[in-house]
Amino acid sequence: DCNEENAVALIADGTTTTNGHQKRITLPQSHSNRKDGQIRFMYLSSRPIRLVNQTRKFLVSLSQTSPPTSTSSSSSFPTIPISAGSGDNMCSALGVGCVKPGTSAVLSLGTSGTIFGVSDSPPTSTTVAPFADACGNYLPLACVMSCTGVLESVLDSFFDHGEGSSCEENDDEKWTHEEATKMASCHPPGCYGITFLPYLTPGERTPDWPHASGAILGLTASNMSLASKCKRPTEESTPLDNVDGANAPPRRPANPMAGLLYRAAMEGITYLLAEAISTMRRACGNDDDGFRPDRLLVVGGGSRNALWRQMLADVSRTELRFPKESDSAALGAAFQAGAAVANVERRSDNERRREVTMEEYVLEQKIEMEDEIVVPTLDEDTILLYREGRERYLGHATKLFGNEMT
Repeated sequence: DCNEENAVALIADGTTTTNGHQKRITLPQSHSNRKDGQIRFMYLSSRPIRLVNQTRKFLVSLSQTSPPTSTSSSSSFPTIPISAGSGDNMCSALGVGCVKPGTSAVLSLGTSGTIFGVSDSPPTSTTVAPFADACGNYLPLACVMSCTGVLESVLDSFFDHGEGSSCEENDDEKWTHEEATKMASCHPPGCYGITFLPYLTPGERTPDWPHASGAILGLTASNMSLASKCKRPTEESTPLDNVDGANAPPRRPANPMAGLLYRAAMEGITYLLAEAISTMRRACGNDDDGFRPDRLLVVGGGSRNALWRQMLADVSRTELRFPKESDSAALGAAFQAGAAVANVERRSDNERRREVTMEEYVLEQKIEMEDEIVVPTLDEDTILLYREGRERYLGHATKLFGNEMT
């Protein structure tokens, strides 16, 4: 069903292989996608190289195919524009409109957490992946392995199955993240001095601590007592009134410290992400020339948690916005296909209009965002508690695992 409005975008996985059969390719200067003509390097295994060669042969044969003739119709074989394609994170950046340095970066909250955005300069740290985006710019990326999966582990281990649960094997009785967040929201930032190191995988990627493990530090009789005596917040005070199931009848988790530990885990993940963002800033230069987003576009399952939204903004001191499209990579691939079609039309125009760049095409699109914009708090007490909590987190983590190879 192809027609002149169709275009094909070939998506390639830009990750480095780890099977031990890597090959380094130096791209000729004439093939660089940057204006400065800088030579790029790629590491590919022999198998992807063979696949690329096979794909190239297929595309050449496709482009050389003669249009079929038909005695019953005068229509010719339709022209199918083919764009170069890109990787999943690169297409995701297109899908949320992240195409210019100094504007925004993407924070994805899934089983792992990923931060990437356009930079004027390449990263100098091996901890930050030196990708290029789909517009010819640098796209540094940092990934942390400890993200929403940590909250899932805390929910399973400390909440189920407590008072109010009639059957341990009844999924209807299992605690939800919405309920756990309500319990967590009645505790203050800093968690009374308790620090949760969230490396439950085990190991961590940013920083490169392969032998790191999770830990709960700073427990005292005093803060344990505060945790067990904390009452569940009222429906009016919880930040999750708009979440389905928010009006469920109160119940208590199996562990009286469950709510506090859920918040401590969420804070630990947030500090980890904030440190990854700081690492990217340092690796790509200073505030005037490098990775310098003024807002974060937050996607992924964890982005729906209202408590976490505010926590991320408060700790990172950065404004958060939330794209409506859940599959931003698919939308970005569609934008790339659309740009290919637009340029085919421009080339066929009698006026020979200038071709549109990928960046220009994306900036012309209307990318829908949620109405809510989360900004960092101005409350000095909250700012201080998070600053102290982050310092404790970094101090504990560095003492325990900072001597590993990076």
